[in-house]
Amino acid sequence: REQFWEASRQMEAPPSSSSPVVVSLDLVLEPSTCQVELEVNNDDCSLTLERSGLPDLSLQRGSQVVEGLPSSSVSSTLRASLKGHAQLKPLGPITLVAAQRHAVSIEMRPATVLCKCIDARTGAELVHARVRYEGGGDVRYGGRRSPVVVDPAHYRGCIIEERVGDAYRILRDDGESVIVDADRLRGSSPEWTALEQGPPLNYVYEVNQHVWNGKRHGTIASIKDTTYRVEFEDGAADVDASRLRPLNYDFRRHLPPGLRCEVRTGGSYQITAELKGWRQLDYTSPHVFENEAFVALGGPVKPDIQEWDASVVTPLSTSSKSLWTRFLKPDLGRALRTWHLGAEATREARAQDGKLIAPPLRLAMRLVPGVGSVDLSVTCDHVDVDADISLIPVQESKADPSIVLGERRGIINNLEVAGAGEPALYKVRAKKFGYRVMEPSTISLKAGACTAVSVQLARCLANVNLNVSGKPFVGDAIVRVVSNEVVLASVEARDGKCAVPVDPRVASKLVVDADRHEQISALNNVTWAPSDFEKGVTVDIALRAIAVTLDVSVVDAASRKELPAADVRVGGIDLGKRRGFVELSDLSQTGLVRMAASLQGYHMLPPYNVELLPGSIVNVALRLRRFEVVLNAAKRKHGSLQKLASAEVALYHNGEKVMNKDGVYGIEPNQSYAIIARAEGHRQASLTDSIIFSPQHFDDGLGDRLELTVELESELFEALVRVVDDETGAPLDGAIIQLDGFETSGPSPPTGWRRIGKKLEGVAGPAAFLPCVAAAPRRVQTSTARVELRNDGVVPCTTLRLRRASIAVRVLDDEGRAVQDPVVQVGLSSKAPEEVSTPRVGTMALDRRRPAPQYVRPRNEVLVVLDHFYDVRVVHEQMRQRDLLDPQRFEVMDFGRRSGDAALSIRMEPYRCAVDLKVVDAFGDDLPRARVRLGDHDLGTRRGVLDLGPNGAVSSPEEE
Repeated sequence: REQFWEASRQMEAPPSSSSPVVVSLDLVLEPSTCQVELEVNNDDCSLTLERSGLPDLSLQRGSQVVEGLPSSSVSSTLRASLKGHAQLKPLGPITLVAAQRHAVSIEMRPATVLCKCIDARTGAELVHARVRYEGGGDVRYGGRRSPVVVDPAHYRGCIIEERVGDAYRILRDDGESVIVDADRLRGSSPEWTALEQGPPLNYVYEVNQHVWNGKRHGTIASIKDTTYRVEFEDGAADVDASRLRPLNYDFRRHLPPGLRCEVRTGGSYQITAELKGWRQLDYTSPHVFENEAFVALGGPVKPDIQEWDASVVTPLSTSSKSLWTRFLKPDLGRALRTWHLGAEATREARAQDGKLIAPPLRLAMRLVPGVGSVDLSVTCDHVDVDADISLIPVQESKADPSIVLGERRGIINNLEVAGAGEPALYKVRAKKFGYRVMEPSTISLKAGACTAVSVQLARCLANVNLNVSGKPFVGDAIVRVVSNEVVLASVEARDGKCAVPVDPRVASKLVVDADRHEQISALNNVTWAPSDFEKGVTVDIALRAIAVTLDVSVVDAASRKELPAADVRVGGIDLGKRRGFVELSDLSQTGLVRMAASLQGYHMLPPYNVELLPGSIVNVALRLRRFEVVLNAAKRKHGSLQKLASAEVALYHNGEKVMNKDGVYGIEPNQSYAIIARAEGHRQASLTDSIIFSPQHFDDGLGDRLELTVELESELFEALVRVVDDETGAPLDGAIIQLDGFETSGPSPPTGWRRIGKKLEGVAGPAAFLPCVAAAPRRVQTSTARVELRNDGVVPCTTLRLRRASIAVRVLDDEGRAVQDPVVQVGLSSKAPEEVSTPRVGTMALDRRRPAPQYVRPRNEVLVVLDHFYDVRVVHEQMRQRDLLDPQRFEVMDFGRRSGDAALSIRMEPYRCAVDLKVVDAFGDDLPRARVRLGDHDLGTRRGVLDLGPNGAVSSPEEE
């Protein structure tokens, strides 16, 4: 805005659309290219220009133009790459100036390495040793005089982005992001130097970590805030964290993000000396051949050819065995060896004459004799144990590492033994959780010998006792050994007791996992010494109940099947439809509480209470059942009930019939019900009153349903009756039996017993007594007139006794002579009381309510019933009865005691009859020719008064 304001002030006229304000700008351009002329002493190398923040640029030999310079002056690194060569010039960055010509000389040399193996004890060269170089997947071998070409390492700048496991993600100068190992990084900044000096103040130590406290070496046993319990060889002490430093702290594993450093490419080799019976002390980790090491050697030079000194005597072991063994005399052998060495030196000097050579990088590797073997066995209580065994040198030295035998047993060869051929002491360490070394604590190993080692281990067990409120814990629990949040062992405790394996000298704590309980003691780490287990270690742990577990089940009491739809409440807590183990953390309701289950159509059976004990598993077993009733009808026969299939049984509630399914009735307890059973010819004899069903009726002793049997009794009462002679006891065949007014007759069975019965409605059984009269010609009943009848299948037997009882009727005229062909009629008198229990007489029944008697024409004798009134009438054609016109009553005494006959004499008198006969038609005119018949008398055409004669007979019949 200010620029436009200043330009407008210099205008002659005010700005307008035709003359706007114009601001002048000057744009300055500068060149962005330069010319580079490269001179290289090796035609096979590749040239790369590394530019910070820009991609790498590939260059060629000679003169060429470099474009895209970001500024007038750029600092870049020129890298010459060729396998097996080191770059000597230029070593630092070069400055490229735009629009200028730069001449750069690049010098390279072969990167050769010559490694010599020497005896660490004497310094003498081991000429038979062979050195193995392994790097980048390539393996090469070198000897005492044959060098090996390696690829030196070169570095480029980078920034650490983040840590990825044991590696780092870095961002290179050319913008490429890669992941590299920590060993490939180096730096020179103050931040890098501060990391090299040791761990930061916020470094976190761990249990069992090896640390330095000054010059004392120890192991961290336990941690409390910033104070560490460290076990040293001379005892344990509490040390502040600021006074500790790790034993093997590698600062490269703790590089922070954003740190500027350099990353190495190539140059890492694993160097191994191969000589049987010897082991190397140097270069045990990968070695990096830095480019600076070859730069320090300088460029190619003329070879330094030394004259051969014949006085130099080589060791006997360097001579060719195939040659010197031919010479039996020592002098001749020595002369041959001297000639052989001189000839070899002469050939080497002639081969290098007139050439420039690059001196190799010379390395020296120390070797010591240290290969032995052991015969190892590891047992505990005479049982082999698969513990990891390690042998630790008593005199610690980097040249004598520990021997890790692991789980190998028996003879183990090719072990690197310390002592350089002399016996060396080793401490025996066994690594297996829960075990400790009893013997031996130290052993002596010697290189070249096989040492028998028998390691005896002992168990490290801590006896754990669990208790709740001072009482032993009853139940199952799991005791875990935890160290630094890692579970080392887990053991199940039975009834609060178990033996837990622990590791001595390791800080750990015992964690108890028990259902519905929590641990309230022994919460801190504890470290036991091996000597503690010789006396025995016992740990008492207190637990506290925090919950109760309910094992809920709801079943049908009849079928024993689960009822998942039932709702459960225990102690006022609604569990709903949950089943199985249910945890209750609310311990406000303990002791004896109420439990209930509800489901439509079901009712709960006892028990109704359950006892809740904190920390225990309480079995909540609820039993529901449908109160179902099955009704059956049965009839008692011969003393036992027999099912009556034809009966109809129904259940009624409040006068309405209860619905059923297949004869099964669902009922509500404590309600009134009525049972009604019907069957043809039967009536209900039991369960006639209303019934109130109670849950106690449906206990487990019953079936799945309550079965009720309604007893029906027959309305037909039956009995067996026989009629016998009172004097002889013989059955009377053809006797007539009258049961309560109904008679039965017919031939008697051979035994004389006849089944009689009568249907009695409304009469309660099982027995009824009815009047029974037996009649036979010329017989009168002398036994009881009532018999017992039953309807329960038991047929009572009754014997009716008759004696001879006949009435002889004599009909006489006025002069005492017998009347010919009289008709005698005997019938119950109508003058008897109105209600008379009269059995049947003869073959016809008498209606006891009819006012007039009904007469029968008897046979030779007349059957009568004692103590009853009878009318005796005699019918004759010519005479009429004159006496015995009043009712007659017959008693037993009337028949006599011997003959049993009774006699009646009836007097008759003749009677005459006359009629006044007149026959007229409808108009009253006489009909003289009409013939008249009156009864059995034919009167013909006679008219007027006619005399019929005695008993109605016509005195003078009319002739035809």
